[in-house]
Amino acid sequence: MDAKQKAEEIAWQGREIYEWYIRSEEFDREHDGEFLVVDVTTGNYAVGADDGEALGRMEERNTEGLFHIMRVGYRAGHRIGGAGLRYGSLQEFFECLERRRRDDNVEPLREDEAVRLANEELHAMRRERRVTT
Repeated sequence: MDAKQKAEEIAWQGREIYEWYIRSEEFDREHDGEFLVVDVTTGNYAVGADDGEALGRMEERNTEGLFHIMRVGYRAGHRIGGAGLRYGSLQEFFECLERRRRDDNVEPLREDEAVRLANEELHAMRRERRVTT
């Protein structure tokens, strides 16, 4: 399984865990705008004011976990660029990211960085499709 497929699977599992076991009106109201990290290997989760805080809390519990990061109440945890770019597929997202990387002469992303970005973009694409359909 390549990094993109792995990222899609982790994102899907993380969203499913959130939708079925974590999400409630009370939870979303209490944690609106905070970052949620779900360990898809255990179903455990942590919340923090930023992604680093939430991720740190999860890594304290399970350093070997597979984590899905999202922002409660938002379509995406972060934006790439100022305009909130949207893509039709993760392949399109990675192609654009690679073009921008080459154009700006920036080092390639590490696999964990690519997985995190793919998770965030996939989550945003799914939320956007749900809202527009």
